[in-house]
Amino acid sequence: MKYGWKTRGMIDRYAHLTDSDLEDKILQLHGIIPQKTEENGISLIKNITCLRCQFKNPGHNKFCSRCGSILDIKNLNKFEAAYQKIKNNKEEFFELFEEFLQDKLKESN
Repeated sequence: MKYGWKTRGMIDRYAHLTDSDLEDKILQLHGIIPQKTEENGISLIKNITCLRCQFKNPGHNKFCSRCGSILDIKNLNKFEAAYQKIKNNKEEFFELFEEFLQDKLKESN
């Protein structure tokens, strides 16, 4: 028998597992759920193409791996709102940032 298996029962128990089963399980453990295609049940992860640099990123990325641009529309709206808030309140932002830096300097001393 192969691989040190001594009985036919062991072969029957594990023979149905394939590489794609293992890959799917690993992806699921990391929070990436593979999509099944209709043909042959092969699992694929949908890629997201960056609008800025046209780089194909894995489907779970929120930012482009090449240029750092936001890929997810939900994140884009959230960051755009934060940017507008900071832009509209520049003076308040700089005052808060200066206070933050001073607090960090006090903590380090």
